[in-house]
Amino acid sequence: MQATKSLLDKKLVEPSILITLQSAANICEALESLLNEASVAVAQHNDIISHRSEQKRQIIADLWLYAAIAAKSRIGAFDVSRLKAQSKIDGLKKSIEGLDKSIHTAEKELDAAERSKTNVRETADAINALLLKFGFTNFKLAVTDDGKYRIVRLDGAGTAWTSSNTGYAHFRIGTASTPEYITAARNQCEGR
Repeated sequence: MQATKSLLDKKLVEPSILITLQSAANICEALESLLNEASVAVAQHNDIISHRSEQKRQIIADLWLYAAIAAKSRIGAFDVSRLKAQSKIDGLKKSIEGLDKSIHTAEKELDAAERSKTNVRETADAINALLLKFGFTNFKLAVTDDGKYRIVRLDGAGTAWTSSNTGYAHFRIGTASTPEYITAARNQCEGR
């Protein structure tokens, strides 16, 4: 550009000289391209500004979508964990039910074994021996025909007490000097 200007200045001073000007087409094309790029950038900026509220809504919607997608994977992982935990809980419940049945069966077997090992007459004889050791000589335990205990006075005055079908019977026997407690134990409860 400067070279063209200096050539034109020489032509003004001396109009008879012949000058050859360089073409400015490539400079004009570059200027036109710059102006077009600037126009596009201004149009884009104006478009952004004119649709600002709409784009703000779109950005917020996109953020919520992103959050929902991220939460979906965490919720899915939680759901899998919850299902595994529930499966373990169900398994434990079944195990507990099985153990409860085993305990109930074992209790029935133990009760049956205790009944088979406990002899009412032997128990009465053992209690009578203890009574004699402690000096109780005016009564003793006897066994009824239906397998219950009864206290019989040795002076023949009759029965002082008869057990029921409860598991344990407690009765108090006192002497002149000190009261004592005796427990007659015979388990006749069904279904224990």
